Amino acid sequence: RQRQMCIRDSDCLVGNFTAVNLCMIVGRLDCVPARVAWGHTLTSQIRMDTAVAGVKRRLLDLRRRAVLCLATRIVANSAATREDLMRSYGVSPARIEVLHFVLPDPLAGSALPRGRSIVYAGRLAPSKGVDVLVRAIPDVVAAHPETTFEIAGDGPERAALERLADSLGVPGACRFHGAVSIDRVYELMAAAAVQVSPSIHEAFGLVNLEAHAVGTPVVASDTGGIPAVVADGETGLLVPPGD
Repeated sequence: RQRQMCIRDSDCLVGNFTAVNLCMIVGRLDCVPARVAWGHTLTSQIRMDTAVAGVKRRLLDLRRRAVLCLATRIVANSAATREDLMRSYGVSPARIEVLHFVLPDPLAGSALPRGRSIVYAGRLAPSKGVDVLVRAIPDVVAAHPETTFEIAGDGPERAALERLADSLGVPGACRFHGAVSIDRVYELMAAAAVQVSPSIHEAFGLVNLEAHAVGTPVVASDTGGIPAVVADGETGLLVPPGD
């Protein structure tokens, strides 16, 4: 009851991640004047990473469209997300504000020695394109035998990626760390020569901002919101998805 009274007395309600649906519905029922939904994932990412098809997929899309209609304002984390909201759910551009993520320098002033490692940090899901990175390992190691690949993160693709590394004969050069703390991610990045984001679809790519924050150059896919973070030839290199 106290929570309900608090919502009714609020001037603004912000929903993000899975809380968007509930927040927008409750906010509308309780007549909260400003109801802000956060858009942070592309529809193409969701469809590639979740095995939902047919009628259920259409129903989920209709639900998202209805929930977004209840928002008085929508914050998109990139221009790519803004375009996706307009194209996929018919959101008026006047209701969308693009606000990029910002990040302090997590390891500013640190003096970690840089090695010859290449780091990936993130979910191990189909849209992240980590298999593209693993398939590149034999060519890189052949030219630079001292290079190691550090993969930090977990997800439904982990077992398949480990099998792929084994089949390519490079398990010793590729280490799967699983889910690790953000401090450990920063340590891996700060000690690396390069951080790689091989995403097929990506709304923004916070991991690239994190790499910048510790001074590590990025090789990333030229897709979605990544070009808003990685300046090709200046703070990293952009390549076609799947290359």
